[in-house]
Amino acid sequence: ASALDHPNVCAIYELGEYRDRPFIVMQMLEGQTLREWIDHATGQDSPSCLKQLLSFGIQICRGLEAAHEKGIIHRDIKPANIFITTRGEAKILDFGVARFLAQTKEGNEHSTTGDKAEELPGAEKDAGPAQSGHLTRTGESVGTPSYLSPEQVRREDLDTRTDLFSFGLVLYEMASGQRAFAGKTAVAIHDAVLHLPATPPRQLRPGLPSRLEAIINKAMEKDRDLRYQTASEIRGDLEKLAASLKLSPGSAAGDALTLKSGGRGRRFWRILTPGFVLLAAAVIFGIVYYRSQMSGRVTEKDTVVIADFSNSTGDAVFDDALKQGLTIALHQSPFLSILSDDKVAANLKLMTLPVSATLTPDLAREVCQRAGSKAYISGAIAALGNEYVLGLKAVNCRSGDVLAREQVTVTAKEEVVAALGDAAARLRGELGESLATVQKYDVPLEQATTPSLEALKAFTMAYAEANRGSYRTAIPFYKRAIALDPDFAVAYAHMGQAYANSGQDEPAVKSIQQAFQRRSRASELEKFYIETRYYELVTGEVEKRIESLQLWKRMYPRDPIPTNDLAAEYTDMGRYEQALQEAQETLRLAPQTFTGHVLTGVSYMGLNRFAEARAVREKQVALKLADVWDHVDLYGLAYLENDVAAMQREAESVKGRPDEYRLLRVIAGRAASQGKLREARGAYRQAIESAQRNGSLDSAKAMAIELDLVDALVGNAPKAGWEARAAAAPAGDDQALTTAGRLLAMRVTPAAPERSRMP
Repeated sequence: ASALDHPNVCAIYELGEYRDRPFIVMQMLEGQTLREWIDHATGQDSPSCLKQLLSFGIQICRGLEAAHEKGIIHRDIKPANIFITTRGEAKILDFGVARFLAQTKEGNEHSTTGDKAEELPGAEKDAGPAQSGHLTRTGESVGTPSYLSPEQVRREDLDTRTDLFSFGLVLYEMASGQRAFAGKTAVAIHDAVLHLPATPPRQLRPGLPSRLEAIINKAMEKDRDLRYQTASEIRGDLEKLAASLKLSPGSAAGDALTLKSGGRGRRFWRILTPGFVLLAAAVIFGIVYYRSQMSGRVTEKDTVVIADFSNSTGDAVFDDALKQGLTIALHQSPFLSILSDDKVAANLKLMTLPVSATLTPDLAREVCQRAGSKAYISGAIAALGNEYVLGLKAVNCRSGDVLAREQVTVTAKEEVVAALGDAAARLRGELGESLATVQKYDVPLEQATTPSLEALKAFTMAYAEANRGSYRTAIPFYKRAIALDPDFAVAYAHMGQAYANSGQDEPAVKSIQQAFQRRSRASELEKFYIETRYYELVTGEVEKRIESLQLWKRMYPRDPIPTNDLAAEYTDMGRYEQALQEAQETLRLAPQTFTGHVLTGVSYMGLNRFAEARAVREKQVALKLADVWDHVDLYGLAYLENDVAAMQREAESVKGRPDEYRLLRVIAGRAASQGKLREARGAYRQAIESAQRNGSLDSAKAMAIELDLVDALVGNAPKAGWEARAAAAPAGDDQALTTAGRLLAMRVTPAAPERSRMP
């Protein structure tokens, strides 16, 4: 410190020793500590108070600049270590734990200011050296707990950015009158510093300029790479803010900045000041403010990435469940577009990372940049005593600027889901969504999902399994969620889809019926999901389903599900031009979805555009998005082109797979259509056995009915029990019901001429 000669650092005149005891001769200062100024200024919103805040902040930055230029890190910046003289000068005190940059490896070195950690928050009373120990002495941790940087808490090697974080905490306290991170013990404070966002200053003091809040937030970034990198950067932003507010950036002793002009010019400005000047200034400030606000906001063309939650509570029930809840809450918005799981997974693969990698804020930011998204949203939850503190933060992944943040505190675990939904709704507004749509599409999260955290966790685990294509393993988790909350409509709906995707049509129908009965307990988006599946699997009302899908598409134009399902309906109806249009739109919205490729290929086939169909399929295989249906369609193309070798190749490619029965069913149907009954029967039997092994009992039933129909059509006497099989056709399988209807109708038609029984 004696190497520093700067007006914003307390001067040290002499270092010496008297009777074997060291002493320091320091500058004599008159005034008060910044702690005393904060206590006096708390609750005051006057311009002079804001002017002093900016002036002191700028001067502290200058002092830090001087220290950092000499390679000195203070490591204990706090209000008690900053002195305000009677002339309005801010001076940094107490370099007791300061180190040169080359000496900042924390190791086992410990020192602290104030009383013992277990006596916090009263540890730092700042009433005087005798009570609080303003001079740093040996203790439990480097610096004062409430003003440590995350890297100090983690005992990492330090650089000058640690002082900038601590200064951000000081600036926060100057602006809001409260500490950013408080707690009854040092452990609780450290946990908050590492994992929790601070309450937005303007929430505590609404009159603060938004630009000041942005400066504070950037200084307090937990990731030092996202933080201000130098004290001069903070000083520059504070000076710009002071200039824009017409406040002097220098000493706090003077009045507000006044215009200096002489003669007629001065009289001219006096005349215009009440009218034109104020109006012009307001217009200019409004334009600048609007542009600065809009440049940081998310637009309808942008996408956002949702990071995994940071859970420091030690309670596993929060793991993944809060991210799933946040995703559902934000998906209600027709304004926000969330980067899909498929796209996140694709980017992780490009980074040579597993798709199951934890999406930390750092990783989310990189994925966000790679995907061309605008921002990422991170969340954190921590326990403080009997309370839970939940925080959300949206960050521009290019600049690192914080676009929006929310923090809520609840007194019980049961309140967390509702609090998360409320915070998400406010965050939507901060990101630029209109108040009208936030209010219109904001079903409370506990109603859109479930108030039970345990049920939400079970649903999250089920959803993850289903996303991996493991529909059968997802079903028990869905059942668990429903057992915990019997009115969990969304869980019923997704369980129904899992049943349908695994060839279990009857339980699929029952689950969708249950979801439809409870659809009032779902968001607008999930209501579309439930209704369209109800019309598809339960009632078979195709026109109602198409009408609902089209409405879904209009209200949520960036959601690929309605376009995908419309393509599927149109292919079933033979309307291939419309199907192709919807399938291509699906691929535009979700380029990595395999169903988009499937339906595009099917549409091309329906239009006899076989070369394009093959190109789509081969691209899908190259992207490693292949499914058994790809092999089914490639087999069909080979059949149409009479390419026997290609047909054999596709049949071999699925041999032994659990879903082999899907292609065997096609092979059986082809053989039957050619009159190759022996081959058809063999293929059907293999397909039925494959489906049974896979647990797809409804598919096995459907194929048994098809085999009965083949026998009946060629005049062979149906096997015993065919009527019972026809009557038991799976309720959700349109093809099976149609086949059963044809088979049963044959019972009342005139007998066909006697034909010889074929082998």
